[in-house]
Amino acid sequence: MSEEPTSSSPLKEEADSRRAVVSGPLAYSGESLHFFSNFGDFKSSLKGIGESESFSRGIAALDTILGIKKPPRFPEDLDDASASLAVLEDEFLCRLAISMDEFKRSREEKEAEGAKDETVSASGSSVNVTMKDKRMIAVPPRVPFHIPTIPRPQDVYKIRVNNNNQPFDHVWLDTGDGNMIHPLLKLSVADFVDRKSESEPVEPLHLESTPFKLVETWNDFEMVVAKLRHVDELAVDLEHNHYRSFQGLTCLMQISTRDEDFVIDTLKLRIYIGMYLREIFKDPSKRKVMHGADRDIIWLQRDFGIYICNLFDTGQLFLSFTLYRHQGYCKWKEIVWSIFCVTSVELRQTRSKLFLCSYQSADWRLRPIPHEMLKYSMKSIFPYHFLKFIFPDNLLLKYAREDTHYLLYIYDHMKRILLAESSDGNDLILEVYKRSSTICLQLYKKEIFTNTSFLNIYGLRDADLNATQLAVVSALYQWRDYIAREQDESTGYILPNKTLIEIAKQMPPLPGALIPLVMFKHPVVEQHLSTVIEIIKNSIGNAFSFEMIARQLKLERIEAVSHKLSGDYEIFMGLTRHAMGKGGGCVPSKKRRQAATSEKTAAARDAPIPIEDRSSVETTPAPPPPAKLKVFIVFYSMYGHVEGLAKRMKTGVDGVEGVEGVLYRVPETLPAEILEQMKAPPNDLSIPEISAAELVEADGILFGFPTRFGSMAAQMKAFFDTTGQLWREQKLAGKPAGFFVSTGTQGGGQETTAWTAITQLAHHGMLFVPIGYTFGAGMFKMDEIRGGSPYGAGVFAGDGTRTPSDVEYAFAEHQGRYMANVVKTLGHH
Repeated sequence: MSEEPTSSSPLKEEADSRRAVVSGPLAYSGESLHFFSNFGDFKSSLKGIGESESFSRGIAALDTILGIKKPPRFPEDLDDASASLAVLEDEFLCRLAISMDEFKRSREEKEAEGAKDETVSASGSSVNVTMKDKRMIAVPPRVPFHIPTIPRPQDVYKIRVNNNNQPFDHVWLDTGDGNMIHPLLKLSVADFVDRKSESEPVEPLHLESTPFKLVETWNDFEMVVAKLRHVDELAVDLEHNHYRSFQGLTCLMQISTRDEDFVIDTLKLRIYIGMYLREIFKDPSKRKVMHGADRDIIWLQRDFGIYICNLFDTGQLFLSFTLYRHQGYCKWKEIVWSIFCVTSVELRQTRSKLFLCSYQSADWRLRPIPHEMLKYSMKSIFPYHFLKFIFPDNLLLKYAREDTHYLLYIYDHMKRILLAESSDGNDLILEVYKRSSTICLQLYKKEIFTNTSFLNIYGLRDADLNATQLAVVSALYQWRDYIAREQDESTGYILPNKTLIEIAKQMPPLPGALIPLVMFKHPVVEQHLSTVIEIIKNSIGNAFSFEMIARQLKLERIEAVSHKLSGDYEIFMGLTRHAMGKGGGCVPSKKRRQAATSEKTAAARDAPIPIEDRSSVETTPAPPPPAKLKVFIVFYSMYGHVEGLAKRMKTGVDGVEGVEGVLYRVPETLPAEILEQMKAPPNDLSIPEISAAELVEADGILFGFPTRFGSMAAQMKAFFDTTGQLWREQKLAGKPAGFFVSTGTQGGGQETTAWTAITQLAHHGMLFVPIGYTFGAGMFKMDEIRGGSPYGAGVFAGDGTRTPSDVEYAFAEHQGRYMANVVKTLGHH
């Protein structure tokens, strides 16, 4: 019997190192996770990973592996954390690749000298380990993610962006029937596919032999545009910064043709990029090759109004399951390996000198651009961590130019392989083009602030905040959003989510208590200490408005914990059954039918389910989705002011999952000739009139009407007078209801119009739902005329020519959302 390996034995050390690898940075969790999980060895290596956040922080603290004395601070923002982990992962793998190369080189030198490798004795004697000069393996200093001393490009280059709280306007898209039409929708994706099969792709020119131009002036840019107009394919990549601007800034654009490389300074030349490159990128006769273009497409639209047609995204080959389904793992490995087995001596010689990680999250606003940032790559062309796990000798691209310099050559390899592997029913290259076109069709959407946006803060739902603390979070979130838009800074730079939540937890009453939370870390907050303290104080008095939200979040946390515990129990029971045998115990049950034990049956039982067959596994049909709760928005509007609020209120109602807003108008009582003399506009015929009997179908009702001497208009009063039968039978008793109004002047009935209408609800036994001060800071502003009160939304119509303001519309939308949540809460009980 073999002995158990001792703690100091090489076998034990090897086993420990393998466990460290599969549970460390090399553990892969991308789209191919579903495929590799079919293999027992891979699946078993994932069991000890634990929660994702603790796992990520564990990686960030691997100071021994990374060779640094002080572990890096784990970023607070989720996107920054993801980028930081990618940097750490690539840095670790870079060191691993360098060490492997040095070991191989040292071993070859020894063999050349005739030296014999020392062997490990059975007793576990020491092993001769090749040591490397630290100067040879040192990774160059990492370029900081943020350099505070860099002048803001918005100020230096007079960059002006529209950060208002309105949807992004795609002005360069054609519109039809009010809808934006991407130019790609007018084309056939199949026409983009080049099915000409060359014998062998021609290797690109040596990097030092390829003309290169850093484009920073109009004259140079004009020259580049002239050259691009005469090529039929180009490789493109972008460098971006999102930390020091509200929407983000594209800092560099790399373009390579078959003969030349260009790096364009898109900060200095921002006003010219879209004007002169828009048609080139739109031209369907020119093939654009990119890798992982999901975000690049969005940045091009946002900053330059550029919309791409005819894109081949090399990343789609790696993310597509088509090759998995049709070719299997071995074929997939063969295909990927063939792409990387290029004969370029230049590529092979640069493999051991890769320092890709140093610039992955660099501050690309830096000007002038250092030589190293042009030289070294911001990112690898291919998913480095995945390929390193499969191929120890994979080839990556080291220079910033190589982000695009070799991309057309790699496209040639991919095209040749995809064409060869395609069949009549399985057109692989068309599949990649379709996926690439889907990426092109996505449209940039600006972040829009609403009164419930704060609920999307990462970490909020797990913070266990009470109503008072939630009120502080909401107010600080609104202030942060306002400052970030006004100063064109990211919300993460103004006040990171983690710090915002911590301030809400502590609710510092004085600037002195706030300073330790923000000093030397958040300069904008330091400049507004008194304002932030005032916001906290005002928010505490508005805590009652957040009671319902606090209860809802608490219920969600309880459900999440219950679901997790249930899942953990199922996993535990599954592992227990597996450990005790398939019969569920140490001895097969006598009452249970014995399973077949033939090799064929066992193999069929334990084999992974083929991916193409998973959709055919019989499942119990899902129950139909529950019917949506309905909030009736019933109004009377002569000049359109109340109707405008009603439509915006429906938007708020519809924004709550499971609830639907339905618009109705009450019948008009004035003759048509009188309305004509009063110059009342015609009604929107798409909104039907309502009868009293239909009110029974509503789960909640919002009544809107203009004022007549401090009470509701006669048309609405006449409608209520038709509800006598419902009153006698108390058919509306228990239904929640609210009001929104319109008045001609300030002090003309914003409160009394709603107040005097409450008698109608009282006689019907309905539940009056005022809005209170849940609108937050918008309730306290004194800088503009605003309708609305704690009773409900409102608008000042004046002489009829004034239209509702943005604040009044937002008030109405908030009331719709608030009522929908009330209806939803009551509906659950």
